[in-house]
Amino acid sequence: MTQVLLCASDSYKFDVDSTVTAQGGAISGSWTETTRNATGNVSGQVRGPVIEVLVTGVGFSAGISILTRGAMQAVAIKPQGGTDVVGVAVTLHRA
Repeated sequence: MTQVLLCASDSYKFDVDSTVTAQGGAISGSWTETTRNATGNVSGQVRGPVIEVLVTGVGFSAGISILTRGAMQAVAIKPQGGTDVVGVAVTLHRA
């Protein structure tokens, strides 16, 4: 899977390209944040409806958990180490 994620405002821009593969239950891949020239790796597992990965880079790591069930998807991101953000949780529902 490839993903392009762009979040931007008048004062901030975050642009990540990632490529991730899954074989059996194992997930691996890489990412690049193009505006800051940062790169890193993705590794983790798929267990039923839950995807759990660790995203790492120089001076950065975060655990990401994604649960998909029916028309609902919940995403939790927990940075590790010295960051101002302690966590992000988003739940999406499709009508």
